[in-house]
Amino acid sequence: MARSVLTARLRKLTEQGILERREYSHHPPRHEYLLTDKGLALFPVIAALMEWGDTWAPNPAGPPTVFVHDTCGNITRPVLTCPHCHGDVTTANTQRARPRCLRAARDGGQLPPRCVTLRYREGGRKPKHPGAGYRPVPGAARAWPRAAARVLAQL
Repeated sequence: MARSVLTARLRKLTEQGILERREYSHHPPRHEYLLTDKGLALFPVIAALMEWGDTWAPNPAGPPTVFVHDTCGNITRPVLTCPHCHGDVTTANTQRARPRCLRAARDGGQLPPRCVTLRYREGGRKPKHPGAGYRPVPGAARAWPRAAARVLAQL
């Protein structure tokens, strides 16, 4: 990678608060880049992207890196789990909801149908093509890409 490209990327990550630049040597002046709390919070995102790449664009020689769980010493992979029941979170058992509907869900235990923005068809099978089997709420499909684009534009 060209030095100017690396410098520009490090500067941008530092400006966004993902990395912190610290001097570790005065003579000659040398700096290191450390992850901030904001940078550490990116771990699940990076781990999920690594898992996706290993699954859908595998290297014939095997994955370049793997995660080893310190507690048990075994190779592990990222899994999305519910913090309440510790069950797996998948597209088949999860739905997106509007924030104003969360109170209704807490009170009644279920989301009213008008609050669900995207849901897979019954049986948990993934649709064969985008849009099939979904029950969209008007405007909901446009909100997520805009929010994601704003976050990604900041990086």
